[in-house]
Amino acid sequence: EVAKKFKDLSGREYGLFEEYKTEDADYIMVLIGSAAGTAKQAVDDMYESNLMATQYLTHADSQLLLIKDDVAYVLQQNLAQEPRNLLLTDIVDKLKGIQGDVNAVKEICHGEKIQGIINELDEHLNNTIPQVEAAKKLGTSPEDKIALYKALNEIDDVSQHLGELTPENVMQGKILFQASDEAYNFALMAFAVIIIFGLIVGIAAAIII
Repeated sequence: EVAKKFKDLSGREYGLFEEYKTEDADYIMVLIGSAAGTAKQAVDDMYESNLMATQYLTHADSQLLLIKDDVAYVLQQNLAQEPRNLLLTDIVDKLKGIQGDVNAVKEICHGEKIQGIINELDEHLNNTIPQVEAAKKLGTSPEDKIALYKALNEIDDVSQHLGELTPENVMQGKILFQASDEAYNFALMAFAVIIIFGLIVGIAAAIII
């Protein structure tokens, strides 16, 4: 009845339960009181950071797939220097794009493990990009082809570390959820202590009276 009057006055209606971003959730928390507001903020922070990081990582993965196609074509075809260098330029540009995505993720995700992976990945990118750039000066002799293969082979390290980074982004979300869950448990325990303390005081007052 009170809820109906509130709806008539304010135009807002609240049911027994209010769902909040549960559509694709693996876990659902049932909360009461101020803990619900804290949980909503934690979910918003986790959702926003994971969404942004996932967008950057998805773009980086797509660029890596295109790089692998270019590398395979360069190594399999007996290309002249000019058309080969066009592909090498494309590879360098895409590697720089991946580096930009990785740096963006570094600003979003602050876990110690994910930061370590990003630092290693960035180091490999800093080594690989100049080597691929320098490969443009190579000719088409057998020796130069071996040098070209070694330069392009460095991209495998970039691929490996990028593959490690993607599941770490998921783990970052789990860590945020666990931190929120611990805060909720603490708030629930404090709430229970307050209730018990109130009951004890009430009983003691009743006995005295």
